[in-house]
Amino acid sequence: MNALRILSRKGLAGLCLALVAAGLVGCHSMTGAVSHEPTAYISFLGASDGDMASIDDGAPVRLHSGDGNDPIAARPGRHAVRVIRAGVAVVDREILVSDLQTLEIRVQ
Repeated sequence: MNALRILSRKGLAGLCLALVAAGLVGCHSMTGAVSHEPTAYISFLGASDGDMASIDDGAPVRLHSGDGNDPIAARPGRHAVRVIRAGVAVVDREILVSDLQTLEIRVQ
């Protein structure tokens, strides 16, 4: 009878140890949010070859004719946008863009 008690205690202790080890190593999941660098984009549509776009008086970007220009990355928020064609401002406005938004500006 003593042998059964010792064996059952060791078995119970081993089972408990195995369950604790499985809980520490085995199935678990992590939750949380994945963050990103805040980025917005500004796209110019209907531009002519040679138009120059600038955001907040930054370095001008040469635009190509049509709607196929690559969007320009900007931080979300308020920006001053200007497009110059042959020395004349054809777009001169203040815009507001949100995080992950692509704002399209039609160049006239």
